[in-house]
Amino acid sequence: MAENIDAQRNLIDTLARCGDLRGAYRAAARAAGLNAAGPDFELDRREPRQDLEDGERMALCDDPGRYRPAAEALVKISKRLPRLAGVELLAGVTETALGRYDRALPCLDRAVALDSGSSWAWAWRGVARSLEARLAKSEKALLPALRDLDRAVELGSARQFARRWRAELRLSLGDAAGAMSDLERILEETPGDLWACVELGEILCERGRFDEAMQQFDRL
Repeated sequence: MAENIDAQRNLIDTLARCGDLRGAYRAAARAAGLNAAGPDFELDRREPRQDLEDGERMALCDDPGRYRPAAEALVKISKRLPRLAGVELLAGVTETALGRYDRALPCLDRAVALDSGSSWAWAWRGVARSLEARLAKSEKALLPALRDLDRAVELGSARQFARRWRAELRLSLGDAAGAMSDLERILEETPGDLWACVELGEILCERGRFDEAMQQFDRL
């Protein structure tokens, strides 16, 4: 029995570390004896600028309410599977989707503490910190988010996701050159990334580099 539990815990952490949050949630729910049905957890596919509503409110998905049952289930799961980085990451991401950053960040802090090598844990903490700071309109509070995203890029597996958010964050901090660097790296790895093409083209236009901007727009 102990070996089975250890195998289940390892599976949850491995799936979460790979960014497969849907798979990790199903594995965690089954291990805790709960219904494995849950949201798709495809929040990493959102484009950062899609997350702005009315220039003020930030949201990771169109219908955050569908994450409430998962948030409630994860409270039970965390009690049955304590001190598990994958479960803490799931809880943090779910609370971030619900816009409850005061609940999300302690979970993500624990996820990072339990697995400091998880690129996705660092990336999601950076996202949650960024969203919280933007709501508070605190530029200073964006800096810890930037450091988290830097670490996520260094660790690797969540680098493209982290670069997207870091590009937007750098723009918010007035670092257009840094944002361009992130967008160029995204396009090196994923040439067909339309969001990155548009973002890079807009920055180039703002800097008066119209010929280079047109090259980006021609890729669309």
